Amino acid sequence: MKKGKIPMKKHGLRIQILSLTAAVPLALATLPARADFTFTDGGKPAPAAELTKFFSGITWQWPCKSCGAYFAPDGNITWIWNDKDGVQIGHGTWTAKEGAICWTTKVTTKSGVTDKGENCTAAKFGPGTDGKSKAKAALGLEKGDKSGFFWAWQDKMVWKEFKKGDQITATAAKLEAGLAKK
Repeated sequence: MKKGKIPMKKHGLRIQILSLTAAVPLALATLPARADFTFTDGGKPAPAAELTKFFSGITWQWPCKSCGAYFAPDGNITWIWNDKDGVQIGHGTWTAKEGAICWTTKVTTKSGVTDKGENCTAAKFGPGTDGKSKAKAALGLEKGDKSGFFWAWQDKMVWKEFKKGDQITATAAKLEAGLAKK
């Protein structure tokens, strides 16, 4: 097993491998670079049904203290971003569209609540390479702070930052309670 990859079957994910020559990009602005991925022939837009299968019930852990997003099966999303500027907590809804994962959230900070409207991250699917090995099929998400894509899964392996189940909502509630006291 390669570093950073987790067998999909251990997480109970059921993603059909499509025989498309494409990549799946998803970008959340401000996120650092991930496992770079280059699609053969540029990749094709990821099918909405496949994006829904992948993200439904998944926590995407981000590289900061208690950060990440939980994509609930009912279409709700909760996310936390915590950096030197403070804690941001988002609640809203998410949907998969052909070639994109989208979310609409209201964000709570120490300054109050802001409606952020809809944001989408491009998603592609197909064969390609991560620079170390070739993949017959991969889902790639667009990087928020750089051009290009990183892989979320390839050849039935899921990137280590994507975990089954809700690992965000309880922490978000505690952080919101702390913001309300200030």
